[in-house]
Amino acid sequence: MQWVCLAKRPLSLTELRFAMASDWPNPLCRPHRLHYELEKSKEFVESDERMETWVRTLSGGLVEVKHQKNKRMVQLIHQSVNDFLIQNGLHILSSNGSSVGQGHHRLSRCCINYTTLEDVRKMAQRGLIQQLPFLEYAVTSWVWHAERAESENISQNDLLVRLNWPSSHILQCWIDTYRVINHGSYERPNEQTTLLHIASRHGLLSAIKELLLKKDINLDIRDSDGRTRYRGRQKTGTKG
Repeated sequence: MQWVCLAKRPLSLTELRFAMASDWPNPLCRPHRLHYELEKSKEFVESDERMETWVRTLSGGLVEVKHQKNKRMVQLIHQSVNDFLIQNGLHILSSNGSSVGQGHHRLSRCCINYTTLEDVRKMAQRGLIQQLPFLEYAVTSWVWHAERAESENISQNDLLVRLNWPSSHILQCWIDTYRVINHGSYERPNEQTTLLHIASRHGLLSAIKELLLKKDINLDIRDSDGRTRYRGRQKTGTKG
């Protein structure tokens, strides 16, 4: 219900299967390192048909599956259901009393988990996008979810651990993959983008504060467009 209600856009049954299987809370204890390991896990629903049955049964009819452009998309049956979930429903449904902000935080981490599977970047660069059904959403949306979690006062300072900072390897993998799958997007990160750039651009103040506590942080490092830290990218190309 969190995914259906809080997703940036409606997900297909296939995307939802991979999204749910990518949900593990501890970044230091990864149950899956490769894409095929994720598909072999007990959390993975093996077919869209079974996923559709689960969706209809577990939602009590509040979620429907619609055919759109040869895909089966998952969505709530009515806007009033979405409004109820946002206002109080997700809190009621969650075993730990999860709020909307905590829900966005969890979904952001699911996306990061998927994009940081060790073979995902190599598969994307080889053009094997069709074998990575959740990649486009995960790569382009984890920051979006993190931003909304931050706006609900859910700290994002664990991003340093999630992205193995100060190493830039995981972050660079994300940047490279984003530029492969959506190279024309206005939102794509620039080459040499740092975690400080991302946190500043998206208003992740808790992550910024955590970074500023580190002695070896370079506040003046620039990305490939010559920007240092910024809150938003200007269409005019203004740097700052």
